[in-house]
Amino acid sequence: MKKVISVLLSVLMATSIISGLNLTAFAAGNTKSTATQIALGQTVNGSIKNSNDEYWYKFTTPSSGRVTVSLTYSISAVGFYWGRDGSSSDLKNTTLSKSDKLEYDADSYSVDCVGDTFYVCIERCWGDYGNYSLNVSFASANESFPESYNNRNDSKLYANTIGFGQQYNGHIAYDNDVDYYKFTLPCSAKVDLSITNYIDDCEVVMSDDNGNNIIEKNCGKQNSKVNKDVKNYSTYLSAGTYYIKFSEYFSEYGNYSFALNYTPSSESFPESYSKNDDTLATANKISLNKTYYGQFAFNDIDYYKFKLTSKKSVTVTVNASSILEYKILDKNGNYVKSLYTNGGKTEKDIVDLSKGTYYFAVYSGDYQNYKFKLSIPTKPAKAKLNKLKASKGGKIKATWAKTKGASGYQLSYSKSKSFKKVIATKTVSGSKKTSYTGKNFTKGKKYYVRVRAYKKVNGKKIYGSWSNVKSVKAK
Repeated sequence: MKKVISVLLSVLMATSIISGLNLTAFAAGNTKSTATQIALGQTVNGSIKNSNDEYWYKFTTPSSGRVTVSLTYSISAVGFYWGRDGSSSDLKNTTLSKSDKLEYDADSYSVDCVGDTFYVCIERCWGDYGNYSLNVSFASANESFPESYNNRNDSKLYANTIGFGQQYNGHIAYDNDVDYYKFTLPCSAKVDLSITNYIDDCEVVMSDDNGNNIIEKNCGKQNSKVNKDVKNYSTYLSAGTYYIKFSEYFSEYGNYSFALNYTPSSESFPESYSKNDDTLATANKISLNKTYYGQFAFNDIDYYKFKLTSKKSVTVTVNASSILEYKILDKNGNYVKSLYTNGGKTEKDIVDLSKGTYYFAVYSGDYQNYKFKLSIPTKPAKAKLNKLKASKGGKIKATWAKTKGASGYQLSYSKSKSFKKVIATKTVSGSKKTSYTGKNFTKGKKYYVRVRAYKKVNGKKIYGSWSNVKSVKAK
């Protein structure tokens, strides 16, 4: 788009053209092959004459950056071409027209480019003649990995290798709108990507070695009123090789910088992209009553394998910072129990399982570190029945010793010593209770009584062994 400089600036530049102060008069070549070399930051004077239709110049940028080409002219109309080969299909191709109200006019064009040699052609139009002044300035992008037209990191094949804890500078150019970087994560970890962007709109994509996108965001400052903006992204990854790609978004170009850091997850079973526990076949063997640490990461499922030698009530304890879903599977991978936590606290569940082989699987939720333990709740000690006493009216009072750690007690009544048929049960809540009087027993009949302690674990009663048996005749 044409950018007209103010009248005051135009007159000032025009005066410079006429006087030639601090400027250089160069004889321009009349073809691309004879183009006159000019230096960056240099202003040259020239004149369009009847003897020549085209005036060619060339300049070289040492690296990627912003190139600004400015032309001041006294001619009513002038053709202006700028690019690598001077063709109409390159960076700029237009006809400039001077305002009739000005003796001199000025236009300036800026483009973000990679380092290369460029050509400028000024062409006579409509048979008009006059003077012009040409200036080329350059602001380096100071890329950490300088690019040229023939040496670019615009694909995974040519990705630049980066490390952690260091800032890298990059540049999205009109003629090179993609930058690739590659990093290797030595262990499972939380990865933090911090981006400082000077571009209004710019896309960043983090992907794995197989091309699966992990992060895909518009990381531009998205506000033309501010000079720059900082955006931070985090994810959890297994050890392996990954790529970061920056690319243009809505044809916006300019500079950016970024830094990458990681925090190891301290997994009990360290994973990498090629060695993991993502299937039943690769599940890690675990023991009961032991705490394990894991990481739920991108494209991840964690399988753990355990065995029970007899029927058990298994307590599943999970600690996570946010939502996490996990389940118990049988030896064939069939669903047994699905569980979850919303995070922020320790979650406990009790699952009754028969003898056999099982899997504990973390399969869904937010990417995060977690810890878990599968344990067999400890039963209360065996209760001791101290005394039975029958009283009139069909009452039987049972007295027992207090059991340490008990939440309450359960009594069982039968007419047979073997308790083949239980005629009544009674639950007595409270750890301090040590006696109970039952009613409505038949006079003259002999009754057998036993007691056991229980404790509550996550709302479920875990019973101890039955006590010794005592008997008494009802009165």
